[in-house]
Amino acid sequence: MARRLDTGWRDGLLSVRHAHWGHVAPAAGMKFPMIEYDKGEPLAVISYQKRGEELPAGKDAASVHTAFGRLHRATGEQLPFFTVQYDTRNWSYRVFGHNDAARSFLDQSGWSKMTEQQYVWNLYRLRGRHAPELAPYGVDFSSKSWLDDEPDPMLRAGEDWPHQLMSARRRNFEPVGQTRMRWRNPCLDVDLAVVGRDDRVALLVDYKGPSARIHLSSTNLTALSGLLTRRSVREDTAVPAMLVSYAPMSPEWAVRVHCLNSAARMHLSYVLGGEGTPEQLAETVAGVEWVDLSEGQWRSVLDAARDL
Repeated sequence: MARRLDTGWRDGLLSVRHAHWGHVAPAAGMKFPMIEYDKGEPLAVISYQKRGEELPAGKDAASVHTAFGRLHRATGEQLPFFTVQYDTRNWSYRVFGHNDAARSFLDQSGWSKMTEQQYVWNLYRLRGRHAPELAPYGVDFSSKSWLDDEPDPMLRAGEDWPHQLMSARRRNFEPVGQTRMRWRNPCLDVDLAVVGRDDRVALLVDYKGPSARIHLSSTNLTALSGLLTRRSVREDTAVPAMLVSYAPMSPEWAVRVHCLNSAARMHLSYVLGGEGTPEQLAETVAGVEWVDLSEGQWRSVLDAARDL
């Protein structure tokens, strides 16, 4: 049976453009964050780090990690937040829990070393299920243990974009084609997370390039729109989530925004109320499917999420 194939595509222009706008994409201290979910409900956040890369440090990275550790689901539970180091030499893993929910899940503090098989078992355990026997369906996991020696920094595996190998590997943790839902362990990439000055996630963005196929009813988008941030013991607020279709034109990019939740519509309405046209504001308030913005207006959306 054919295995799941990654698209092998990520637009490096996004990171360059965001740096020009004054924002780190996907987030400071993170190169490949993902949200684990089941049936459209977010279950955990994982920041993948290739072994040999420097672990994140500094004030901005600390702010982002604090913010991700404050994410909750609609039912009130804190989402476990992990950093996962992976070693492409033998596909072994080292997992660190950043918040109480993650440490409780791992039943320890500090780093937990795992074989790939053990790591995948834990992905299924996040969903309250046991991992099925998937070898008959062409799904094979490494049983190699964490190596004691660090990789040679001069020996870099060829990738068209950072973490491409891990992206492809992660998407091969389940069978392809029609299979039982309980055998699925879906996830989604976080293209951009803007963290506010109060160390909370203030905006989540899923970008789609000019030729991308867009399914507004996908469970990926449902999961992205279902994240909340904790402000107090009794208060969780929805994180604004937006789907953005872009075209890297000259001199300005063309941007179309679809708000995935009411928090996103409120945020976009606030920005457009100050510098948008009456038509743009009316479309946003009315919940029109797509709202066209100038590049400058989109930059203001990102700045407002960070600075307010």
